[in-house]
Amino acid sequence: MIIKMLNLKNFILAVILLWANIQAQTYNWPAKPFNIQDHSINGTFCENRPDGSVLRDHFHDGVDIGLGQGGEVYSVINGTVTSLTRTGVNAYIRVGRYAYVHVTPNPALDIGDNVVAYQTIIGTTNDQNHIHFKDGYSGSEINAIRSTGGLSPLVDNYSPTIVYIKYFINKTTQQFSNNRVSGLVDIVSQAYDRTNDGYSGSNNGVYRVSYQIFDSTGTEPVTAKITPYKFDQIPSHSYVTNVFFEGSDLSTYIYNITNKVTGDSYWDTRNVDRGFYQVKVEVEDTRNNITEKWSTVEVVPQDKTAPDTPELLALIGNNEKNWTLNWFKNDSTDLDGYNLSFTYWGDSWNENPSISGMINPADTSFTWNNFANNVSIFFRLVAHDDAGPTNFSDSSDVYGIRLADSGPQALIVDGFDRTDGYWNKKSHMFSMYYGLALTDLSIPFNTTSDDALRLGQVNLYDYPRIFYMLGDEQYNEKPFEIAEQTQIEQFLQGNGMLLISGNRIGKAMASSYPDFYSNNLHATYSGLTTVPVDSVFGVEGTPFEDFKAAIKSPSDSAMTMEVLNPLADSQLILKYNNSEGAAVYKARNSGGEHSSSMLIYMGFPYELIVSQEKRNQFIDIISKMDPTALENLDNTPTAPEKFVLEQNYPNPFNPTTTIRFAMAKSGFVNLKIYDRAGRLVRILFNGSRSAGSHQLVWDGKNDSGQEVSSGVYFLRMKGSDFSFMKKMMLLR
Repeated sequence: MIIKMLNLKNFILAVILLWANIQAQTYNWPAKPFNIQDHSINGTFCENRPDGSVLRDHFHDGVDIGLGQGGEVYSVINGTVTSLTRTGVNAYIRVGRYAYVHVTPNPALDIGDNVVAYQTIIGTTNDQNHIHFKDGYSGSEINAIRSTGGLSPLVDNYSPTIVYIKYFINKTTQQFSNNRVSGLVDIVSQAYDRTNDGYSGSNNGVYRVSYQIFDSTGTEPVTAKITPYKFDQIPSHSYVTNVFFEGSDLSTYIYNITNKVTGDSYWDTRNVDRGFYQVKVEVEDTRNNITEKWSTVEVVPQDKTAPDTPELLALIGNNEKNWTLNWFKNDSTDLDGYNLSFTYWGDSWNENPSISGMINPADTSFTWNNFANNVSIFFRLVAHDDAGPTNFSDSSDVYGIRLADSGPQALIVDGFDRTDGYWNKKSHMFSMYYGLALTDLSIPFNTTSDDALRLGQVNLYDYPRIFYMLGDEQYNEKPFEIAEQTQIEQFLQGNGMLLISGNRIGKAMASSYPDFYSNNLHATYSGLTTVPVDSVFGVEGTPFEDFKAAIKSPSDSAMTMEVLNPLADSQLILKYNNSEGAAVYKARNSGGEHSSSMLIYMGFPYELIVSQEKRNQFIDIISKMDPTALENLDNTPTAPEKFVLEQNYPNPFNPTTTIRFAMAKSGFVNLKIYDRAGRLVRILFNGSRSAGSHQLVWDGKNDSGQEVSSGVYFLRMKGSDFSFMKKMMLLR
């Protein structure tokens, strides 16, 4: 047994000595001049190498020595040709442990022939213009420009370059923002080396990579110096993605310096004190030229909570090639900014970082000037925090716009609020379905939320066409609040076109606001369909008589829908596949209330029409139902038929706000402002007004002329037989 152990020990010592001898072997260059000066090193050992579309495929298993096509190549040892290939870009010849690739072998040589070092021309370079020189057999190559042994002479007076240090969540490409890290961290650095003065040797890989963590002053080490990579011998090519980070390619070397060559590793900050640290990255070439780079990093608690999802208010443009996107203030405490992405057709989303970079956390709007006319574009907004790693909210709803010199000719109103019905996500893109249909007809449009209507930021009667989307309403919710009802009534007093789509609108409105429902939607609510329905078809003798479309919920199941029947001044235009009423139509000049306006009221949501082609066809039919009237619309409301108090605009406001009201007939009216405690703040008006529309301005002062503080105030309009109340918000 002792003899066997001694033999094993001797064998190991012999292997070590042999390896040391191989490492120490020095040889001159395989091209003239052999030993007077060094040659261009165009590629160093263990650089990243791609293969086709795979950008991180294998390690560079040799060094590239610059030599123009047809250059003479010599063996660096006396030896025998052991293998060769004469054709192809990778033609080569091997003598002993050394291989010369991109070299066309001397036609006078063959396997088994002897060659003399620096005398026998073993081949000439092909059109790759360099020798790919390999020291060692396949899979066990060593670095031919190692610090001891290898190619000589080699003078390298250049230190490597470190381009950057970045931090990523372990095993991902998600970067920590602002160098604020937590959990398991990958430290990633791009680096390269200029090896010598060769014509293309200024962008080579580095020989050694190390890193070390220090305290915030950079003087006290927190970790030992860690050297994951020192390229003396070729690793397995399967490890190349452990070493090189995504983004590396033929000439870009991005090192994941917290990994081991053989597998994943990381900087574990879970048990590290919170606060600032200094990270030092160090790279070296084979001639002891060293470069270091420092980076400040902050270890923060792990935060996995995303900011609140942005809520869009409106996307409004004009005929001067400008548009503004507005959203509600986001109260997330760690909000760091927004990403604004866009699409033209809904098939792919893009983000322009420069645009997102112009949006600050405190912003509630973004304006784009000099935007192209006659181009439809759709936007969504994502909020992100400053955590490590960054948390991103769900995207907002999708709002679209199309500008034209004529100004917007349509308004899409997003009143889709319910997320516990057939749609259970935080956001939707259903307004884009309308936008794409309007795009198909080259109709310019804006998009708004119903909140913007209630706040008085957008007025329906500024547009000739309104597409009001309500989705799947709940029984206990009102699709139209009073402010919206007021705007709808005023809009229909003009001669615009209004489309309303949704489910259970009648259930919510017919009992609570029967006069508004019948006078403005011109239908009777007859409950829900007796069975789930999956399609609609046009009624014979109407513009929709050739229309038929499948309707399905997002889960691809049939649903019970609202059954509608017409009044005397309207007609049924669509039926469900069970023949119950699906949509009513009130034409212009049809008599009754709102004789100048045109209305289509659908008992099912437009967005549930299965295909965009059918959705486009639906809007196309509507646009052709009254083309003459739609060309020259004057949608200014006529004299009001009711007493109306609109929501003040703007709201919230500072320092002034406009208050509009309408009188159906001449009479006494007073408008007073109260605080939350019910105390009288200001009498805005007290006297008689003629029939028609009127407006007043409140300057945020009380009856004594003093500015009142920020807060909620109530505006009451009262007459002999009517009374209205509106809530206002003053923000100083």
